[in-house]
Amino acid sequence: MLALTSSEIPRNSGAYRPIKINAPKGSLVHAQPPSPCVGGTTEGACRIINMVWDCLAPVLPERIIPSHADNTNNFNVSGIDPRTKGPYIWYQFPPSGWGARQTKDGLTACISITGGDTSNTPQEALEIAFPWITEKYGLAQDSGGPGKFRGGLAAEWVLRPYDHTSEYSCHTDRAFIPPNGIYGGMPGLHAAWRVYRNYKDIGRGEQDLLKMTEKEEDFGSRTGNQYVTPNDLLYSRPPGGGGYGNPYERDIKRVASDILNEYISLESARRDYGVVWEDSKKMVDIDATEKLRAELRDTRADIYIDQATEPYARTVKRVLSYDEAKAEKLP
Repeated sequence: MLALTSSEIPRNSGAYRPIKINAPKGSLVHAQPPSPCVGGTTEGACRIINMVWDCLAPVLPERIIPSHADNTNNFNVSGIDPRTKGPYIWYQFPPSGWGARQTKDGLTACISITGGDTSNTPQEALEIAFPWITEKYGLAQDSGGPGKFRGGLAAEWVLRPYDHTSEYSCHTDRAFIPPNGIYGGMPGLHAAWRVYRNYKDIGRGEQDLLKMTEKEEDFGSRTGNQYVTPNDLLYSRPPGGGGYGNPYERDIKRVASDILNEYISLESARRDYGVVWEDSKKMVDIDATEKLRAELRDTRADIYIDQATEPYARTVKRVLSYDEAKAEKLP
């Protein structure tokens, strides 16, 4: 709440006094023994922050951003390091995308920890410290939520244990319902946590993994005690950030830049932004784009919060509308 108001407000008891918290005993936010509460600061707290943001968006549009991962995407692997013959535990936060802003795109590949971020560790340093090999590490195309300003992209990471079998666990979220977009913006791409068994060779994209492996195991949002061998590929993709504003109003030059940088695919450009791309000329067909956008623009005009747009969501849940004319005015 203080971050949404003014940096000049002192952080003291007087600043918190006007804020009333209703947390009934036994509820999710006030767990009682023997209820489990692991991840309360990494999962629950992040969701509460996002909920407060969304509630205040109508009155603070210049300060609110749509959802990012809303969790830390944490996983850990452990085993016996074949180089030292000693045990190791590796606890990792893969980078996700942050929500867009009223005038800017969202931050890309940030490590989210309860509303903050930490450094993105170089893969070379991780390979030196832990007996794992990175087969692929880069930005996940089409992971940023489409909007007038696009959500940040998540990192796509494929790795495998070196010369040993490792035990894997993950405690994450957003594998089914993605980070929401706001004011007509679309959600970021849902997360994916998988292992591909018995790989032969690695291709360029996620679909290539299916062709090069015998079996795919989808972990959803959390799993424990899964064993990964040197013949398996561990696939990690946290969610992308939500978009801000109607994507059919995005500057065409920004869409063109995203296409050329491979941040978005040609399919997404047409479907999500209403932009027609002439691949032979490497440029936008302006006339065709204006015609297509005229047909599509109103389809997102009254959407306030969106977590349901496919293919960004695996499970369609909700799209909320907000009518400012009918909304109750604050005194």
